[in-house]
Amino acid sequence: MGDDKVIQFEEMGLDNRLLKSIKLLGWKEPTMIQEKAIPLALEGKDLLAKGRTGCGKTGAFLIPIMHQILTNKKYDSSQSISAIILAPTKELCRQIFTHAKDLNHCSSNAMRIVDLNEGESEKSLKPILIEKPDIVISTPSRLLKHLKVSCYSCPIRRVRI
Repeated sequence: MGDDKVIQFEEMGLDNRLLKSIKLLGWKEPTMIQEKAIPLALEGKDLLAKGRTGCGKTGAFLIPIMHQILTNKKYDSSQSISAIILAPTKELCRQIFTHAKDLNHCSSNAMRIVDLNEGESEKSLKPILIEKPDIVISTPSRLLKHLKVSCYSCPIRRVRI
């Protein structure tokens, strides 16, 4: 038989806080998409992945992003937006946000995560974004609306789509 050993989360060099959160979520071992995608993403490779619902795609892209943010925070205490995650629907944004919050649990919420679709007006989100959350999750249209309201001199305001 061939070597079908699954690479475990612990073997991927992930931040211990992420590993603890993964364990709390009850994820025993990576799904196939996570096993293949996470190491490549950690190497800085661009990925395009496709899979059925429930195959672990969200974890496959969130884990490397969050690992990198936690790693960067060890060496740089300045707060900045490190990732913008765009999803086509509010429901998918909510799902991604929930996964991100769950993965952030054991890091004492070291990362600030915002879902721009959470019912607040663009003007009420401006103070939240001024604090520069680490991860911003949004639909493209909601992000564009927010940028038009809050970035008066932002070049995106002048772009016609």
